[in-house]
Formats: sequence, structure tokens, C-alpha cells
Amino acid sequence: MIECEYDRTNVEHTCEQELVDFSMVKLRPFREDEVVKVAAMHCDIFPEYFLSHLGQSFMALFYREFVDNGQSCGYVAEYNGELIGFVAGTEQSLLFLHQLYKRNFMRLALLVMYGLLTDQVVRHNIRKRSAHLRFAWRALWKSNRSEDGPPKGLSSPSCSVLAIGVKPQFRRLGIAEKLLSEFSTHIHQKGVQKISLTVLPENTGAIAFYRKCGWHQESHSATSIKYCNNMSINEKS
Repeated sequence: MIECEYDRTNVEHTCEQELVDFSMVKLRPFREDEVVKVAAMHCDIFPEYFLSHLGQSFMALFYREFVDNGQSCGYVAEYNGELIGFVAGTEQSLLFLHQLYKRNFMRLALLVMYGLLTDQVVRHNIRKRSAHLRFAWRALWKSNRSEDGPPKGLSSPSCSVLAIGVKPQFRRLGIAEKLLSEFSTHIHQKGVQKISLTVLPENTGAIAFYRKCGWHQESHSATSIKYCNNMSINEKS
């Protein structure tokens, strides 16, 4: 799956952060006309990540899937008219990816091919994404032969956070925690009891953040760690 994008860099507290009025930070679902801004913010916040190296056009197609989608949603944090952070997730991760690849296969394929020709990071890491390439091809095959819905087995009982990030000058102010809380509340109101995400083992900043927010490690491998937040348990405790 897509690793949850969270900055791994420790940012020192600055005078600019002290001037931020936290009460003026507004959280809301992001709109379709803001998809390009969210994509650009993703690439600026996470310049070293594989998805960012595929470019803003690729990320815009990705984030557009969270707009007006009954099973997925994205929120932005806004301060004085500026978008300063975002979170995006879905109730059914595999179904989300199937729909993303099915609707945008040719455009995504061209962007990946361009990345292979022009970007060393894409060339060096594309093999690690071979499962996604096979999955995308199956999504296209399915869409060409049947319109009766996604293949069996795509539904997942838990929700997944796929991306969360805050601009550097607004970090360490509780905005990421506020975004995650808003997203969790929205999902919980829809009847979802468990939220999960994956993070890179070396991303110690993200790991510390999720633990601080009460998330628990569920599993781990050499390439990723899975954290979850079981809200039904949290309500009882």
C-alpha cells in the first residue's frame, strides 16, 4: 500500500510559529478547485518521496479521487486564506486504488513513463512498486470487460490514512494532530471503528507523532510499520 506521507525532519520552533494564532486555523474538506494546490503542497512538503517524483500532475489525479467520494475524504488546514496542511484517507484502500487506476490509467501510465525517462528516483524505485503496476493493469482489464464493480476481495474492514502533511513553518503547533482528529471523527461518524496507516521504519518523527496521538503498532516488516487506532476501544477506556 501507499505509505502514509509524514515529514521525517525535526523542525525547530521559530519566531514565525509563535505568531500563528491557532484559533484562526480552519479545517474543512478540500474542494475540487484546490486539488492542484494540495498536489503542489504534497510535492513541496515531501520532495524526496517516490510519488512526489512522479510530479504534480500525477498527485493531482491522486487527490482528485478524494473529492465528492462517499468512501474517501480529504481535509485541509487553512490559515489566513492559505492552505497549510492536509490529510486524506479512505474507508477501503484497495477499492480506492482500483478506482484511481481504472479512471486514470492512460494519464497515469504516461506520467510514469515520463518519470522513468527523466527522473533517477523513479527509475531506481519503480520495481518496488511492481505490485501497483500489476494492480493497475488488472483495473484496466476489469474496466474493459465488465462494469459490474471492483473485483472480489477489494473491500477492507478498516479505513486507511494515505497522506498527511503540514508546511514546515506551521509544524509543532498541533495542526497535524488536529487534522488527524478531524479526519478520525468524520470516519467514526460513518460507523468505521478502526483506522490504520503505514509508515517507513526510518521515519522516526512520524512514529513518535502517531504514538503521541494514541496509535498502536499492529505489525511491521523490513520496509514498513503498520499503526492503527481502534476508536471503539478508545471510547470504552
